[in-house]
Amino acid sequence: MNDAFEYQGYWWLPGTEGDKVPGILKFDPDAGTTLDLLGSLKGLEGIVELFEPKTILGLSSKGRLITLHDCTQTSDNLAIGRGFSTSTFVVNTVLVGEHFGNADDIGFERLVVEYLYTEAWSCATGFLFTFSKEVEESHMQWMEVKHELLEPITSHVGEGYEVILSFPRNCELSPVPRTWVNIHQPAELTIKFPQKVSFSRLHDIAFRLQHFLSLGMRRSAYPVAVRGYTGIPGEARPVEIFYKPLGRTDNSQERPELHEMLYSRLDLPEGFGPAVARWLERAEKLDPVYRLFLGTAYYNPQTFIEQQFLSLVTALEVYHRRIISTSEPSEKHEKRKREVLEAVPDEHRDWLQRQLTFSHEPNLEARLREIFRKHLKVVQAIVGYPKKVRSDFIKQVVDARNYRAHFSERLEGRATHGADLYPINQNLTKLLEACLMAEIGFDENKIKEAVLGLR
Repeated sequence: MNDAFEYQGYWWLPGTEGDKVPGILKFDPDAGTTLDLLGSLKGLEGIVELFEPKTILGLSSKGRLITLHDCTQTSDNLAIGRGFSTSTFVVNTVLVGEHFGNADDIGFERLVVEYLYTEAWSCATGFLFTFSKEVEESHMQWMEVKHELLEPITSHVGEGYEVILSFPRNCELSPVPRTWVNIHQPAELTIKFPQKVSFSRLHDIAFRLQHFLSLGMRRSAYPVAVRGYTGIPGEARPVEIFYKPLGRTDNSQERPELHEMLYSRLDLPEGFGPAVARWLERAEKLDPVYRLFLGTAYYNPQTFIEQQFLSLVTALEVYHRRIISTSEPSEKHEKRKREVLEAVPDEHRDWLQRQLTFSHEPNLEARLREIFRKHLKVVQAIVGYPKKVRSDFIKQVVDARNYRAHFSERLEGRATHGADLYPINQNLTKLLEACLMAEIGFDENKIKEAVLGLR
């Protein structure tokens, strides 16, 4: 999924194999996928309506079966008389290796994903190198390279599926005489269900695993290869899957060193299995935090500094609401609200009711103070040990957020602007790293060492 490609072939809608249209499918990992047809997949009927076929089937010039999923027509030049029709679609997902006649049929028992630099995060190698040099005849030297396949590591997730970290071996030899050999040990994550499940569900889990790895490596661990399988392992045919990866950056992103990571596989409390299971099982609550935080810190680090600030603050608010929230019970709030509304004149009741809708919710300052109390030792190391320093920091964050939420002239002079937001963003980033590490199960000392780079 890291390289562009194109397929020439014939394309048709499911159930209309007799109406094939020639065209070219082009995939680019940065720009996405387009299908350019020398013809149209629809007639004059509905010509002005938006055309969004869930599935388009294709057969490449080399005999590959292709399914295009979630397609939207962006242009349609329907020729009448002389000339010929053309049409163009943008495509969300390309599946190469099988035809799925219905969008609901798209699914697998196993989804195998290779994420960028997961082999570095995994800290596992099957290689053994031996070098030798004869003492008496110095020109005689030899090198021995051995590679042993490693055992996979499995995480059993509460929803009845497994995530397996495996280390396959890819080997390539030169023709005889042997002048070179390439042995590659990637790291792959397999999402395995006992029965076929929808690709959308597998895709959601794959995103959550990407978030887990990206947090650990402190950079975007986007997928570089995705394959789906259904059937007996070792016999099932792979279906290669292509889409525009979330968080793909340019090729200048370097492989992370261990000291640069927040955590590697070896650092995980209780090991890979429990840590991954805990992350995935808590994802229903924490998904918005993953997206807001990682989408800003790692997937799109070029975002304007003020937008980064707002996303980080919102991520902390959501974290508090989903994990810590101590808002007043709804029954007590509703009772108080009824009593207050009954006591005011009729002409003010509708206005006051609107004002009281979210009055039971703690404000941003209260949320930050509770987060600080929950992770006090880590916060002290990040923001500062004196209580006043932490209070001043909270006031800075609240003023800066409130100004950008309302652009009130009254707050403009108190709000932090421009490059002065950078150290605030750095502290908010570390605080969110600490919160998410705690959800994985790390203790306070490990969190403090990791977020401050003391490992």
